[in-house]
Amino acid sequence: MVSCDFVKNSIISYLQTETEILATPRACIISLPIKLLDGINIEIFIEEAMGGFRIHDGGKAIGNLESSGMVVTERKLDQLTQLARRMGVSFDDGVFQSFAKSDAFQDVVLSVAQCCSATALETLKHAPSTEEDQIKYRVSVDINKWGQSRGFAVFANRKLPGKVKQYSLDFVAETPHAKIGVNVLVPSYNSTVSAERYALQLMDVGAAGYRRVAVLAKPRLWRRPAREIVGKVADAVAEFDENEGFFAGENNISETLDRVAA
Repeated sequence: MVSCDFVKNSIISYLQTETEILATPRACIISLPIKLLDGINIEIFIEEAMGGFRIHDGGKAIGNLESSGMVVTERKLDQLTQLARRMGVSFDDGVFQSFAKSDAFQDVVLSVAQCCSATALETLKHAPSTEEDQIKYRVSVDINKWGQSRGFAVFANRKLPGKVKQYSLDFVAETPHAKIGVNVLVPSYNSTVSAERYALQLMDVGAAGYRRVAVLAKPRLWRRPAREIVGKVADAVAEFDENEGFFAGENNISETLDRVAA
């Protein structure tokens, strides 16, 4: 017969070993042994607020959906709001969160983590956005034309390993002496989330020998703070207006790639 004491002690030991705590100036970050689909543990942020704690996911759950290419519609936001409500927390501005006193924050931590885990399952049902595919195809046409005229070989979807996870460059233009990585950033829910995901990629991967170009699709949706984030981490930025169907002005892809290649 299985010893319940053995099972209990084993599970407790495992949870203690696999649960990690990171202290930052603003928050305590808990890494729980609950895996997302990419193998990364769920992280929950705990900040002091209003005599207790604000507990949230930092917008990572919605960010993971966006990075998978999912367009987060109003209907999907309503579903996530209902999910949060059932778990006893809230879903506001793309963040699963709640407030708790010091004697009750443990339950809230697990509730927020369960919301993140349930949200990750949405990626299993996701088919790439037709609109996003069309935008990337149109961008690829311009990049390939530029590459042919400048002697650069152009490749799509190159994988780059980071310290935490693997990422993709939408396009790479290279010669034996230069490499340019291009990411097409399509804001489906919030341009700031898209910008932060891009910044995280560059921080995790590092330079890796590439000059980096960011293409802002739907430029009218990019707010100033998001633009500033991308501008600080990318070597150059181009803009693509899907309504017009082309790059225009000094931010067109050809002139941008010329500046980076030089």
